[in-house]
Amino acid sequence: MADPPPTATPKRGRRGRPKLLDPAQIRAATLAMLAEGGLEGFTMNKLAQRLSASVMTLYTYFPSREALLSDAASSIFNSFEAPDETLDWRAATATWLHELRRMFVDHPVGLRLIKWDGAITPSWLKVWMPLLRILTRAGLSGPDLLIAANWTGRVAMALLMARIAAQDEAVAIRHGTGRESDLSGQDRALIETLSGAAQAEQGDRLYAFGVANILDGLTRLIAPDHPLNA
Repeated sequence: MADPPPTATPKRGRRGRPKLLDPAQIRAATLAMLAEGGLEGFTMNKLAQRLSASVMTLYTYFPSREALLSDAASSIFNSFEAPDETLDWRAATATWLHELRRMFVDHPVGLRLIKWDGAITPSWLKVWMPLLRILTRAGLSGPDLLIAANWTGRVAMALLMARIAAQDEAVAIRHGTGRESDLSGQDRALIETLSGAAQAEQGDRLYAFGVANILDGLTRLIAPDHPLNA
């Protein structure tokens, strides 16, 4: 009886090579995830799944989650252009506020990256320090400088959030008027007109109005003899 043919030894398949990535791809995916879900839901594991890569591949480029977030923040905040230091304080502050608006309108996700885990992002100081220098050159110091800087920053952020939310508010108004209500036809038409204005202009006009009021408020601190203090 003939011997059975020898059984072929199965060959081991080669492991697939790790997916090739570069820091720009990882950064772009990070910013997209943050825009969609914020910092709370952001993990290296989820990012790796999004990129169809291993977590270890990510750590090849960024040693920690904090390093990756810091890199993402820097990619936005380093785009900020500080005002010309030869401008007077009002013109310089207005320029700072409008550049802040430009940066966050271009990169809304940056609002989520000013701080995390209770600490300010180091690259945010590139944005913040020019304002402190402007107010210092205007003659403010100590408690007045602290009040002016904090108030200017907080009001500007509130205005930016309102500007970014203006489109969503317009949509909500239109949906609301489409439901059953006790509004007259004339009132409904007025609200629908306002919703169109909200989407097209409200955010920008509100920010400009806010900038004018910030400058007037700072004048009260910087120039006590100004007519605004009468």
